[in-house]
Parts: sequence; C-alpha cells; structure tokens
Amino acid sequence: MTASGERSLPEWPDIGDRFEKEFCFSADEISDFATRLGDNNPLHHDTEYAAASRFRGLIACGPHTSALFIALLASWFSPDWELVGLEFQVRFDQPIRVDTTVRMVWTVASVEANAAGTRAKLAVTGEAVDPNGRPLLTGSATLVLWPKEG
Repeated sequence: MTASGERSLPEWPDIGDRFEKEFCFSADEISDFATRLGDNNPLHHDTEYAAASRFRGLIACGPHTSALFIALLASWFSPDWELVGLEFQVRFDQPIRVDTTVRMVWTVASVEANAAGTRAKLAVTGEAVDPNGRPLLTGSATLVLWPKEG
C-alpha cells in the first residue's frame, strides 16, 4: 500500500526476462508418468524393446515433457501474480532420452498491460535443450497476469 492507503500496482515482467530449470528424466519417472496417463507405448516402459528401436533406449512421452515445460510458467509467475494460460504451443524437435538432463528456458517476448495497470497479457517463448544445447522441444505461450490480492 502507498502512504495514501491505495494499493501500489506491480511492476510487470520485462521483455527479455528469462527463467529456467533443469530436469533429468529417469527410466522410473518416464515409465511412471506414462502409466499414469494410460500411455502403454513400449518406448516409455520396455527397456529391451526401446533399446532395439531407432531411439536406442527409453524416451519420455510428449505429455510428460510438455507438462513440465508448461508447469514451469506457473511455478515462476505464481509467487508474485495470479495467472491463467490462454494458449500454449509445443513442438517436439527431438525425443527426450532416458537419463538426459534437459534445461527448460522461457523468455518474456512481449508485455501488454491494460490502461489501469491491473492486468497484463504476456507472450513467452521457450525451449528445452540437451547438455550440448541442441533443441529438444520449443514452444510459446500467452498468459494473463493479475496482481495478487492483499
């Protein structure tokens, strides 16, 4: 609150703000997530089958990787703002292989605050890369942020 008793408005994220998190996809995590989804593809469960495939080992299912990718947005913004996602797009460029450490990065591309400064629409772009910097998935999202009450 300001000295006059009015609530001060937040500073919105800046264009170019980046945030990231690393994940490692173990065999157990890959299989467990796929099982909970009802995804019975042996590429997510059967080590021998996956080893004999073109992928040479287990790979994470798309909903697993995209869920972590999208959830990172909520985890980053929710401590300071209420938010909802309006649109998400994810492209799977390469499979995410078992025991690969993946760095997921999002960058704020645009910020459009309303005239009253009480909400902002953000566009963000992101990618997940392997330890060599090779893109594994790319994406974009549109979010709306509001100041937290209180």
